[in-house]
Amino acid sequence: SNSFVKEKWFMLGGTIGADKWRFEAGYNLVRINNYVYFDTTGVPKQASGVTITSAFVQKDIKLGGLHFTNRVVWQANTNKNVISLPTFSVFSAIFFEYELVKNVLVGRLGANVFYRSKFYAEAYTPATGQFYNQREKKIGEYPIVDGFVDFKWKRAVLFFKADHINQGGHTDQTTADT
Repeated sequence: SNSFVKEKWFMLGGTIGADKWRFEAGYNLVRINNYVYFDTTGVPKQASGVTITSAFVQKDIKLGGLHFTNRVVWQANTNKNVISLPTFSVFSAIFFEYELVKNVLVGRLGANVFYRSKFYAEAYTPATGQFYNQREKKIGEYPIVDGFVDFKWKRAVLFFKADHINQGGHTDQTTADT
């Protein structure tokens, strides 16, 4: 039996880029008043206000048929007990693109890599179907690599992807961080 006040969101952001140099940068500011969340015991709570700030840069490089895309994101917030976010996230994609049949069929072979700094990800309670804050184990500081191959024929794309192909090589030596 809670009587929460309605959430109010204020968002401000922008990007600047140069297509000629395949570069983009941006900044976002989000202020959430009366934010409703589930605390570490799974009980709904309301925070008076949380501000989230983020910035990113993205650079695409193309050398013949080789494409390389990188995006780095920085983010912070004013109440880590309410919302836990990784401070840094990095996404990189490298792929080779080749025209197999001129003006008809293009093939791509490559990999995506995703990395983020350590943070407390939310836990899930199946009984209530809700995510809640947990402070027992941090995740992150580990790259996730996906391999892919795709074929574009006119307007159709046939896409094959192997998720987290490096998962067997990681042993979790993380202990509880409080």
